[in-house]
Amino acid sequence: MGTGIQDAISRGVVKREDIFVTSKLWVAKAYPEDVDAAIAQTLSDLKLDYLDLYLIHWPFFMKKVGRSTA
Repeated sequence: MGTGIQDAISRGVVKREDIFVTSKLWVAKAYPEDVDAAIAQTLSDLKLDYLDLYLIHWPFFMKKVGRSTA
């Protein structure tokens, strides 16, 4: 996903500090114990060290399914 951004940065077309990158926390990952892994995955996917804005997709949690609660 982040190939285009990284390509433009490496070719000197743009500097990272000159672009504003926004992503979002998907509703299924809004549980506090899932947020760190979700943002780490987003950063990995985009091949970035940081985001400028990280939005919450919905202001409530979805019920987890297929996962033991014990």
